[in-house]
Amino acid sequence: MINLILVYPPHKASNDGLHGQDRDWFPIGIASLAAYIETKIKDIKITCLDLFDLNEDEAKSKIFNLLSEEDINYIGFTLMTEQRHQALDLIDELKSYYVTDQYNIKTFVGGPHASIMYQQLSEYEEIDHIIVGEGEKGLEYLLTNPKAEKIIKQGELPIEEIPLAVNGLKYFDEVKLGDQAPIIFSRGCTDRCFFCSTYKTWKKYRTRTPEDVFREMRLFESLYNITDFKFHDDSATANKENLLPLCRLLNSFEPKFTFEMTARADQLDEELIYNLKQAGLIKIALGIESGSEKLRNAMNKKLDIEKAKENIALLKKHKIKVHLLFIVGYPGETKETIEETRQFIIETNPDAFSNLPGLMIIPGTPIYNKLVRDGWIDDTYWLSRKPAPYYTGEHSMDTLRAFNNRLRIIKPLKIMIAGVVNQKPEIFKAYLEGINNLETGSHIVTSKYFILHNSDNLKEFLNEGEYETVNNHLTHDMSHTWTYEKFKFMADQKNKLIQIAYKAEADYIFWIDSDLIVQPPTLEHLIDRGAPIVGEIFWTIWPGNKENKELPNCWDADHYSFASDPEELRKPGLYDVGGTGACILVHMSAYKFANYSPIPNVTFSAWEDRAFCIRAACASIPIYIDTVYPAEHLYTDELYNKWYNKNKGGGVKVE
Repeated sequence: MINLILVYPPHKASNDGLHGQDRDWFPIGIASLAAYIETKIKDIKITCLDLFDLNEDEAKSKIFNLLSEEDINYIGFTLMTEQRHQALDLIDELKSYYVTDQYNIKTFVGGPHASIMYQQLSEYEEIDHIIVGEGEKGLEYLLTNPKAEKIIKQGELPIEEIPLAVNGLKYFDEVKLGDQAPIIFSRGCTDRCFFCSTYKTWKKYRTRTPEDVFREMRLFESLYNITDFKFHDDSATANKENLLPLCRLLNSFEPKFTFEMTARADQLDEELIYNLKQAGLIKIALGIESGSEKLRNAMNKKLDIEKAKENIALLKKHKIKVHLLFIVGYPGETKETIEETRQFIIETNPDAFSNLPGLMIIPGTPIYNKLVRDGWIDDTYWLSRKPAPYYTGEHSMDTLRAFNNRLRIIKPLKIMIAGVVNQKPEIFKAYLEGINNLETGSHIVTSKYFILHNSDNLKEFLNEGEYETVNNHLTHDMSHTWTYEKFKFMADQKNKLIQIAYKAEADYIFWIDSDLIVQPPTLEHLIDRGAPIVGEIFWTIWPGNKENKELPNCWDADHYSFASDPEELRKPGLYDVGGTGACILVHMSAYKFANYSPIPNVTFSAWEDRAFCIRAACASIPIYIDTVYPAEHLYTDELYNKWYNKNKGGGVKVE
């Protein structure tokens, strides 16, 4: 008797969310293999292991416990590119332990990565066989041919022989279906997008018969009491002639089934949409990839975009939830193409949309082959334990994250630029010039509001409604010498500005001290960071600094201490800090938990920015400092004159 184990290896999402995936499906592939093989080989015992949620040690323990109890002949592993090293590690462990004459276990792999990189994998001595392409016929060949070659290519299964995967579920040690069952209507895809390798595995597109799919759905209902389904097809609606009869079968059946699917946005029409709704379709995912025609053409995504828009509107008309899928970071991506995608999202108003953090590069795709020719990657990469890389040939991961954040701004963000000002006119004029030069796309709307403290002479630089004046006995000088009374005054004024921002329905306040000159990209860049509290760095020699050394406007702890050398902040990037101020973008949600009033039992909290940051930290709100576009700090006449000469080529000195 043949004793066979089929394994789906660990594939949990990584902590950073960049790799792996969350559990939202069942490994229907090995279920299909089991269902097929049981009809072809009578004297066989099959065990399927779904190890998706386990770590590698737990997976190893589960496999080894089974091997110790059973006389196993064959053990096979699904090989996805993202989980290849988990599977290969398990095979290495298995072979290193079961090497004596007492055991005769044959290992084999299949799946997308095995089907594409089979030549490279053939060099692994621990792998006895590699099944290329669809697995059913290849597995049958392997199990019925003791002297089968290492690389097995048996082609596609005739459509009438595609098994009911539900019949393979009984071989799993544990069926983790949840409330939704996986099912397929078709194999393959009608497209040849340059970022996708589906056609390498499935070759031609073909659909099952409506009766076959309907029968499988009824079995899920009768055996597992499941009436909700997810179609795991790439192009579920490409064959309307077969799909409409399935809709009619589903519409006439009780209990009513519900389902979701993925489709091309232009492979629909109103008749099909209506019938899908009647049959139980509640949600559909549509691959748009980009709002830019230029990028879609570069991807070989031959999408009729106007038809796609029309179909999205029809789906919404019929109360079917629309989930759009996009790719961020394809070669040629720019701020302008991201804006085109954002505008597409705004125009079509889907119920949801999603995308990976960037373009994941996988072998076997045309874009991978191009990048190999360009020298960006080569096949040896897949011998490493590294996860599949994101394309960073044109943009860093930081920039790709910024692009992702930009897409999620559906309505323009309202930014109130604010500050409490007591300043010399020349410096205030330069300060406003920096603010007025801030770059803002269509996703940002700015306003200004300042409290002019003992500075009525600055009103001439502002418009009505952009300021109010406060005059009292407190004085300021350029030495940054402060008293508790001054700090308390500043805290009260900033708390007042928070309330003004609330009334203006602002999304953020951008606090900029009036002796700072910000760079034009600063605001847009800080928004793209997607953080609730993020400052932009500047460097200055603080009064009383005996070392006469430049230090940043941030700190890690206490009044002003650092966990590491602050000079490390010279490297452009985004850093976790304990506090920051003077040039800081704050989302209004942070003010539910934090304000600028002194904290009675913390002496240095008189500094209003420190009080705010302490409260934010206590509320578990992360605080960051960005170091990509440092501001200039003109807190002395000498620094202002130096800046003025550098930027204006001369001018009137401040006396």
